[in-house]
Amino acid sequence: MQPPKWADRFLSFYCNPDLLEEIQGDCYELFDRAVQNGKPTAAKWIFIWNVLRFFRWSNIKRSKTQNRMNQLGMFSNYLRVGLRNMTKHWSVAFINIFGLAIAISLAITTFLFIDFQLNMDQFHSKKDQIYQIVNRVNDGDGTALWGDSPLLLGPQLQAEHPAVENVVRFEFQYGNMRHDKQVFSEFITFVDQGYFDMFDFDIKYGNRNALKDKSNIVISEALSIKYFGEENPVGEQISIKYANGTIQQYVIGAVMAKFPATAAVASSLLVPIDNFFDLKLEQNYDWSYFTDATFVELKKGTDPNVLQSVLAGYKSLQNNSKSKWAIQDFELISLNGLALRGFDIDGSIAEASHPAGRIALSVLAGILLILACFNYMNIAVASATKRLKEIAMRKVMGGARGQIIIQFLFENLIQVSIALLGGLALSYFVMLPGFNKMIPITIPFEFSSLPVLVLFFLGMLIIIGLLSGAYPALYISKFQPTSIFKGKAKFGGKNLFSRILLGFQFFFSFSTIVGSLIFVDNARYLAQKDWGYDPSGVLSIAINNETEFQALRDAAASKPEVKQVAGSKGHIGRSNTY
Repeated sequence: MQPPKWADRFLSFYCNPDLLEEIQGDCYELFDRAVQNGKPTAAKWIFIWNVLRFFRWSNIKRSKTQNRMNQLGMFSNYLRVGLRNMTKHWSVAFINIFGLAIAISLAITTFLFIDFQLNMDQFHSKKDQIYQIVNRVNDGDGTALWGDSPLLLGPQLQAEHPAVENVVRFEFQYGNMRHDKQVFSEFITFVDQGYFDMFDFDIKYGNRNALKDKSNIVISEALSIKYFGEENPVGEQISIKYANGTIQQYVIGAVMAKFPATAAVASSLLVPIDNFFDLKLEQNYDWSYFTDATFVELKKGTDPNVLQSVLAGYKSLQNNSKSKWAIQDFELISLNGLALRGFDIDGSIAEASHPAGRIALSVLAGILLILACFNYMNIAVASATKRLKEIAMRKVMGGARGQIIIQFLFENLIQVSIALLGGLALSYFVMLPGFNKMIPITIPFEFSSLPVLVLFFLGMLIIIGLLSGAYPALYISKFQPTSIFKGKAKFGGKNLFSRILLGFQFFFSFSTIVGSLIFVDNARYLAQKDWGYDPSGVLSIAINNETEFQALRDAAASKPEVKQVAGSKGHIGRSNTY
């Protein structure tokens, strides 16, 4: 005789699988006993009653949602225990968090610097189509890569090759710019009229086509404030006096908005290049004349190697033009990586830091981060002696080793999260401002994109959390309750991995200290080195010609504070001759 099938199915439906075999066995046993006593009808009702009687909250099968709630409750418990231990042992927690925060702040600052460098000029929509033509030139001492290029190369390329969509040349000069009674020496960039068709600089006032009229100039927002304050200067007239004494009148046609922080190719004062030809600073503007930079924009989808092979045909035009600089070959450098190649190009128009600096900073940040993690591991293992009984009790109460590992990793992530926030604050208020004072550019506290920001901080949290917490969690969780209660559980001492950690920590610390002393000693040596003159109180002022020098010399001679005035054709120590 069998019990009612519907009751048996209902029991299987609601009962927790872990309890089903035991409860179902009890119900069947009571059913069989009633049958043996000659009460088959009563046996069925007894079975139904027992099925209903065991229908309790503790016996009901848990759903996935309930399991998730249990997991949330578990992690909530881990959070409370972790915070309680941090407040109870606040000195240990402070050392761990503060050490990690310092290392993290340096890592954040280094990443901001590298991210900034790698994203120079990436805001231009046509960056993949824009290339600068550079030359490998025999300069007498060997070969050098020059940013300068033949003045006539760009226009001839555009005229003869349909793949070239646009050409913009850069010619740098100095001049005295005057508006009313304000006169300043300014750095001037002569450019072709397609400048704003190639580069994506925003216009605050005026028209993007202003350079197509040779009587117009375009100035930056900073230059506009310098001469005109907060007013819109479009339509205002200015004059520029050049090195040869020529004075040209211009109308301000547009004002560029503030340049993006990552703009490497940016100029504050743009003048149509036709005005440069009118100045006649040189007798002949032929193939022997080198302009400061030539950019070409290729049609979308054009392989730059096609133009690279074409450029070889123009070498003879330049080399036969009586130029003293013989071009060996041309090279096309994409705007995407132009700034990163700047260290290798003489007279580069766009330049980021040398890769050695980025590598050195990355290595230093990595070493400090590893040191902080090693220090955390050693302190975490040493301080775990105060939690041995807690670990033993968890295991006695049924806690598996995996649960204890997860608990310690979760507690570690809490401290790493706090250290990450502390490192972020240290980087924003201390590290990055201090770093900006040491370099000639200003690195903004911003990431190139939201995905980069999320991936960086998520990666830091996971990597540092696992690197600093995995070993303590695995090591501490392996102890058995019996050895803990008997007092036989001991830490450190003969543990090989702990000794390896301490060895690496000592090595990295010693290497960092020695390296810092070497750098400081070298900086002190350079600061105290006798260069043959006293640089204190020496000023260098750019002038345009000999007449200006004589006027400046006579004015300076009348000042008792000025001891001596000397002039040179070019800035001492620099290659320009302006």
